[in-house]
Amino acid sequence: MLYLEKYQSLISASTEAEALQQLSNVASQYGYDSILLAAVPTPGQPLETAYLRSTYDTAWRETYDKRGFGAIDPTVSHCFSHSAPMVWSPDSFKTQDERALYEEASGYGLKAGITLPFHGPGGEVGMLTLVRDEVANQGFYESLRSSMSDLALLRDLAFEVLRPHIHAQTPAKQQPEAILPSLTSKEMEYLKWLTAGKTDWEISRIMGVSVAGARFHIANLRRKFDVSRRTDVVVRALQMGLVAL
Repeated sequence: MLYLEKYQSLISASTEAEALQQLSNVASQYGYDSILLAAVPTPGQPLETAYLRSTYDTAWRETYDKRGFGAIDPTVSHCFSHSAPMVWSPDSFKTQDERALYEEASGYGLKAGITLPFHGPGGEVGMLTLVRDEVANQGFYESLRSSMSDLALLRDLAFEVLRPHIHAQTPAKQQPEAILPSLTSKEMEYLKWLTAGKTDWEISRIMGVSVAGARFHIANLRRKFDVSRRTDVVVRALQMGLVAL
């Protein structure tokens, strides 16, 4: 198929390493310096065991994990609550914690990019993120306008090619069926706004409480779902059918 010609090396890759290298090569043709592909393969699987491959600086990945940046990274929460791409730049990081995350990331060459979520037929949830080592400018946005459909196709093909490897990491031991937590109507309201990707400050304004009050209720949700991060609350709630995207 002629329209897939530029992706043929990715499609025909015979190993995971080759597929990731070809994915990186295609991304570089569109001006992106780094890539990340991450996925939660099966419903109920903890985020800590998610499939993740990237060409980011290893020092940044270690810093990211050590400091628990996944809990505040807006690209992570976006992929669990949206299907549309998220184009991000410094302005995409709203809270003080998010801005601190961006400042550190930019020091490792992650200054502007696009995150393309995917939701697979087997319940997989994940994202392909493509990043440039330059602050978003007019050229960046003009490039996006002309290549967005190509990048969406690249995301779909990357998921298709790497899906067997994503599932190869799935723990063999079957997780016990989750027990639905008992939530009040107010907690369900907070859960809805978490799923929508709202920040603590935004939720506090919507619910008419202080930021501390909003964080208190979100902490209760983490406790009831027996998880340590707000994104894990959303994942569990989606898996249990308590909320929908």
